[in-house]
This record gives sequence, C-alpha cells and structure tokens, in this order.
Amino acid sequence: MLNETTIRTLIEQSRSNHQVLDLIKSSIESFEQYHQAVFKNQMIQIIYGAGALELDESHTGRAPADKAQEIYLNEVITDIWILNQLAKLGGLPPVYDGVVSEEQPYRRQISNAVFAYIESIINNRS
Repeated sequence: MLNETTIRTLIEQSRSNHQVLDLIKSSIESFEQYHQAVFKNQMIQIIYGAGALELDESHTGRAPADKAQEIYLNEVITDIWILNQLAKLGGLPPVYDGVVSEEQPYRRQISNAVFAYIESIINNRS
C-alpha cells in the first residue's frame, strides 16, 4: 500500500517549492495514467480476446496496449522511487515501503499498491 499520509505531508512540505510540488503532482498523475492503460488493455482483451470478433492483432490494438501498460508501469516505478527519495529528504516514512524494482514479483506488488491507492482516493472523495 502507498502511504497516503506521507504523500499528503510531502505536498504540505512542498507548498512553497513549485518545482517539487509539480514533481509530486506529475508522479501521482502517472498512477492514473497507468490505471487507464491497464483498463484499456483489459477492455481490449474482453472485446477481442474471447474471439468475439475475428480481427488480427494489428486491428485490436492489443500489442500497443500491452506496450503502453508496460511503459506506464515503468514510469510509476520510477515515480515511486522519486517520491521515496523526497520522503527520505523530508524525514518521512517511505511512500512505498516495499521493494522498488522493475523485476517480478515487485512490479505486480507496486501495481497492486497503486491500484489500492487510487481506489482509496476514489472511495474517500468529498
């Protein structure tokens, strides 16, 4: 799970430093970009994967969707590393306390943590 308290504290600590605040914002936005890429990929699999339509892979967009999902997850991993470094500099607990790596099983663990964070934000919206 991502530490929402650390993320909020980082934002508060960075209110007067627009460069750092923009970096935090960009990092958090990458979570939703990854989420969107995964959703799109899953929809392509549902629509075309069950043989509902007889189209080759170039028409379904599956290969580009797979690549986009991979690229966005790599970006998320980098952004979590950056957020962890900012937290460390701010004397805060890490944003993500697991292994930050592009290797499996860590990719999946980071992915799950990001999805749980997004779900928490959505569920606790005002």
